[in-house]
Amino acid sequence: MSKRTKGKLPPFIPVVRTTWASLAWKQLSYGARCLYIVLRSYLRHDNLNNGKVFRSYREAANDLGTKSTRSVQRWFRELDHYGFIVMTTGLRLHRHDDRGMLGR
Repeated sequence: MSKRTKGKLPPFIPVVRTTWASLAWKQLSYGARCLYIVLRSYLRHDNLNNGKVFRSYREAANDLGTKSTRSVQRWFRELDHYGFIVMTTGLRLHRHDDRGMLGR
């Protein structure tokens, strides 16, 4: 093992164990849990995006490998209901603005 790769971890998505053990996590549907993991994957580890993630329903559906944006909408609402995400701005429908919902 060379000195450059020693101590470096492969890319991973951090999820705190207390999150998994919480009652709210256990109440989430499987799709909402997967969506949370996808949203966490877009957070930067060096906090340069300050916890802000822009994902539309369509982009999240592509990340999850589904075509149903209604299911993704339901999972976003479920994560918002249990307090895992907070929607700070609503949807934007401008043609030149490619950002979806803003959540933290």
